[in-house]
Amino acid sequence: MGKTIMHRHQILISEPQYQALQSLSRQTGLAISEHIRRAIDQYLFDITPSSSAAPQPRPLYTPRAR
Repeated sequence: MGKTIMHRHQILISEPQYQALQSLSRQTGLAISEHIRRAIDQYLFDITPSSSAAPQPRPLYTPRAR
């Protein structure tokens, strides 16, 4: 399978958004950046007509392995 190309982009988020992402990251064990990527995938999937090739959304929550 091919290598995934990632692009760096700086964004600004509000303090409540940051706090919520920090909490979610601690609960799930996933990085904040992974939660942001998953949210973007879900958003693009939701707004893209079904005839287009939208990214398949990944689950927003993955339980942490024990």
